[in-house]
Amino acid sequence: MKTQLESLPKLVFDWFLAELDKAPFCQVESSGKRSFKLPKDAGIYVVYLQEEDTPVYAGEASSLRRRVLFHFSEFESAKKNSTLKKKLKEKGYGVDAPTHELVRFKHVVIPFGRKEIETLFH
Repeated sequence: MKTQLESLPKLVFDWFLAELDKAPFCQVESSGKRSFKLPKDAGIYVVYLQEEDTPVYAGEASSLRRRVLFHFSEFESAKKNSTLKKKLKEKGYGVDAPTHELVRFKHVVIPFGRKEIETLFH
């Protein structure tokens, strides 16, 4: 069974991988502030453990800024509902450490939407 990414047309998949490769790693500071400008645009973000190059989580968002900051928030709603936090706990991470100490991430703004992708199939 193919994954969703594998089912995308090869051109789009190759574009995404090239953009992800060029993207710098980003970090959220302990205060919840960020030392970079995170766009409000729709996109995909990929989360890595600190000092590792293997992704542990990928997500999509209509607003990268809102979604990423939610995952790094220490509010009770984020602790309870963040899929990233749940995934880290399943892997044995994040029990005592705040998320910002465990991971870093990359993001890619997606300059097209569902309608543009659908035109590839027609």
